[in-house]
Amino acid sequence: MEPNIIPAYGCAKLHAAPPDYPCVARLRHRRLLSFLWLHSFKSTFEAMAEETKVLLSLPRLERLIARGMWGEAIGYACRFLPRRPPSLPAQRTHLTAEAQTLLLFLHMHRCFADVVAGNETGAAWSDKHRRRYCLARVTGISSHAIAIRRIIQTFVLSDKIRY
Repeated sequence: MEPNIIPAYGCAKLHAAPPDYPCVARLRHRRLLSFLWLHSFKSTFEAMAEETKVLLSLPRLERLIARGMWGEAIGYACRFLPRRPPSLPAQRTHLTAEAQTLLLFLHMHRCFADVVAGNETGAAWSDKHRRRYCLARVTGISSHAIAIRRIIQTFVLSDKIRY
């Protein structure tokens, strides 16, 4: 090897690559997706958009919801949410009201599907959420959460559905 040439990573027993910072990786993925979109590589763009964590695909989320795949829809939405810092004791307090509402909406519909299917988890959920959302006085919540609460009240307190 010549003395003035610096070996590339992976050569001459150096580390395989420099550390990859998450923000740099996201930027690189976004740039690649932009390139694919701008140069009309539609099928490649769509395939990569399904797998990446940098671009939320609403059509994919809609497909999961339309097929009743609530667990997968929750997992897909959670891929794009920030992790809870260890210093926060409560769940989801670090999320915006809209993110909390979306997660609550998806969880509620998964549980509605369990109730309709007659699963035991659906019955346990019905009693738990009846106490939490229908009987308790909740203040300081967003209008989105109020709308979901009304839907839950109608669903859970309906005699036709419960019996």
